[in-house]
Amino acid sequence: MSTVETQMHHPPHHRHPRARRAATAAAAFSLVLTACATGSQPTSMESGTDMFPAGAEVSGVLNIMGYNADADEVARTRADLALKAVAPATIKATEGELDVQQFLSAVAAGDAPDLIYANRDQLGTFAARNAIMPLDQCISGEQIAINDFRESAITQVTLDGHIYGIP
Repeated sequence: MSTVETQMHHPPHHRHPRARRAATAAAAFSLVLTACATGSQPTSMESGTDMFPAGAEVSGVLNIMGYNADADEVARTRADLALKAVAPATIKATEGELDVQQFLSAVAAGDAPDLIYANRDQLGTFAARNAIMPLDQCISGEQIAINDFRESAITQVTLDGHIYGIP
């Protein structure tokens, strides 16, 4: 499974590696995948401006599709960490696995969720349709250690040199 992008605080860098991985997992869950209207990307992506400034405050409601926080103890722990990471924002999640048709319909209608929790093998299709944004700026700004993930997992969420998901 993979999650994808938002603006959030940097995790402390002095944590033990296991704690840092837990923080990275929380960050990955809370990263927002901002979907764009079919066939378009935000103009700020094209102009190279910083859409995800480091240290930006998080607020509002984070809309998620495809994440069942009550699936098991691990999912509940991840959700709890994410809630803390995005506070004071709140999370609104659609129950159950990602419904691809519902997601693509929401994108086409201009009402896409902020984040999706999808299988890695689905992200290439979404990226090719411009339904999701690359996370390169977010990964860099949040200093997510991509090398901590298996190369094959990163390859699976990469299209045309851009990373579209956090494994």
